[in-house]
Parts: sequence; C-alpha cells; structure tokens
Amino acid sequence: METIELDLDNENEMTFNVVIEGTRPGEPLCRLMIENDDMSFSMQGDFLPNNEVSILVPPLKGILKEGNYDSYLEVLVDDRVFIPLEMEIEFEQSIKVVAESVKKKKRVPVKTSAKFVGMNVKKNDDNQIQEIKTDNLSETKYTHPAKKRRDARKIVTGKDVDDMVRVLRNKINRR
Repeated sequence: METIELDLDNENEMTFNVVIEGTRPGEPLCRLMIENDDMSFSMQGDFLPNNEVSILVPPLKGILKEGNYDSYLEVLVDDRVFIPLEMEIEFEQSIKVVAESVKKKKRVPVKTSAKFVGMNVKKNDDNQIQEIKTDNLSETKYTHPAKKRRDARKIVTGKDVDDMVRVLRNKINRR
C-alpha cells in the first residue's frame, strides 16, 4: 500500500489518473475517502481533461491528529461503486512551534541605604562654624517612586468607600 504525505494545516491538492471503461458511459463521481476510528471524511473530486481527477483536501488541523489514515479513491458510475486505488495518507503539520517556560531565578531586589553622618551649622555671631555629627539616626530603605504610587493606590479609606457608595446611589436614582 502506497503512503502519501500531506500537510495537516494546509490545503493539499491531489491529482489522480482515472480511466473509466464500459459500454454505457454514465455520469461518474469521484471522491477521496479518509477513514478515522470514529468517522470517515469524503472529498469530492473534479474531472479534468486527459482522464485526470483533482481533489482538494482542506486543512484538517483540529479535526484530525497527526498520523497515518487508511484512504481510498472511490468512483461511482450510475449505481455502482468502484475502488480502484487504496492508499495510506500520513498527515503532518507543516510547521511546529514548541514553547517551554524557562524558570528564572528570582531576582533579589536592589537595596540602597543612606545614613546621616553630620552637618555644619554656621552661627551668626563671629561666623564660626560648628560641626555636628550624629550616628544615631536610623537607616531608610529606598523604594522606587513608581512602587510608592502603586502601593498608594492600593489603600482604600473609609472616605473612599463612602464616596463610591454615594456615586453609585446617584447613578441608580437617575434611572
């Protein structure tokens, strides 16, 4: 049995050479049958000159899975069914994209600190300079201004809730 490879996610055109012999030429119909475990799919062909039949197989992604399927060409003439060709069709995706999440190490936030060391005070009398040093002031932790704004938006006060309720009541009363 011949194996034909088709794209699962693209339209495929298949061409067959079909010769019908007989004493009474009837109106022939040709179709490709693809069989799955659950169901069969049928695609009707168009007769072309020189005893050729063209069959368009639409994209079947989402309908069929990748893999091999038993198939056959079926020719119907009057009330008779002929199966002149059997084959196996292997469906594959034309392009595969695989993505994986990459676990990154959690970044340690950058911390900065500052400490007040001292200051100079100029006295008005005699223009003497007195130096004051203090090491007892506490360190301050730096927070980015955008984070401060975001954190400030998260705080909802009782007044905020009262204002929201008042606005909603006004909207309801207007209707």
